[in-house]
Amino acid sequence: MVFSLIAAVFVLGIIPFCIGMYPVTFYEKEKQNIPFIFLHGYLIEIALFECLYVGFVVAGSTSAEWLSRVYGVLTLVLAVLFAVLGRSVLKDLFASKEKRKIQISIPMIVFMLLVAGQLVLRLLQQVSDGDDAFYVATATVSSQSAFMNYIQPYTGAYTPELDVRHALSGLPLWIAHLSRMTGIHAAIMCHCVLGVVFLMLHYIIVYRIGKQLFRENQEGVWLFGCVAAVFNIFGNVSLYTPQTFLLTRTWQGKTFFANLLIPMAFCLLLEMYSLEKDHKISMIYYIAVAALYFCAGACTTMGLVLLPALFVPAFVILSIKRKDRKVLGFGALSTLPVVALGLVFILL
Repeated sequence: MVFSLIAAVFVLGIIPFCIGMYPVTFYEKEKQNIPFIFLHGYLIEIALFECLYVGFVVAGSTSAEWLSRVYGVLTLVLAVLFAVLGRSVLKDLFASKEKRKIQISIPMIVFMLLVAGQLVLRLLQQVSDGDDAFYVATATVSSQSAFMNYIQPYTGAYTPELDVRHALSGLPLWIAHLSRMTGIHAAIMCHCVLGVVFLMLHYIIVYRIGKQLFRENQEGVWLFGCVAAVFNIFGNVSLYTPQTFLLTRTWQGKTFFANLLIPMAFCLLLEMYSLEKDHKISMIYYIAVAALYFCAGACTTMGLVLLPALFVPAFVILSIKRKDRKVLGFGALSTLPVVALGLVFILL
């Protein structure tokens, strides 16, 4: 139990934080903070896992054990490298800590209470879902055995044919990796641990969007967060709303896509749109978009259609607004992950 807790802190806390340190240094100073570091760390982790997982699938490998080992080594090396390269962000954060004064207000307190209540209920409330038969079973089988895409999650029988429909969806295998590294059972990882992690990441993005919409109006930012939190609490009007997935079906790829990737896409677009015309759009935005595409592929194949449908017109409009063809060119280059994953899906 103690080992699992220590391993969980290391795998779910320290490693994502270290990985997110270096990318955040490329953003403007006012956008650099600890929550944003965690967010980027998780996005890079999942994007890296999707690349590696698809490589194993294309190579015809069914070894979940070797996938986990290679990915574990890569993330550890990347965490050390990015922590060294991005150490300046911590110096800047601690140096400006005294300058950044957090004004406590009623909207802020209400927002914190709403989020804390959801986190507590997410830990205490266990919701079973019919899709557990695939998502949780796939993660459990892959973590308990040495195989992936080789054992049917519904029956436990070996299958000689690859399930092409879910062939690119690596998120259950990523959960299996977390289970292997921490010693926490995959079902507990799905229903409890990741629920808390994804909820926190979701509200980090909500806060970032609020900052873009309300700028220096801090009360407006917290009120925006309160509205989003209330919508999440009372959004369970059907089985298929994003709020239902967020609070009851957190471990599923559709949840990650609807409640993290799409809001993060809007967050990036708002930040790029708000930049002054004489301020060059940093390459980190295009890299972040490419990472979102890989993450979308890990969640659901439909994500490879829906995200480009959002980003492509947005880059066209942004290019016209800024009168800069480079925006359209770099935007087109950022869609290469979609092309690559789409070709793999067609050829499988």
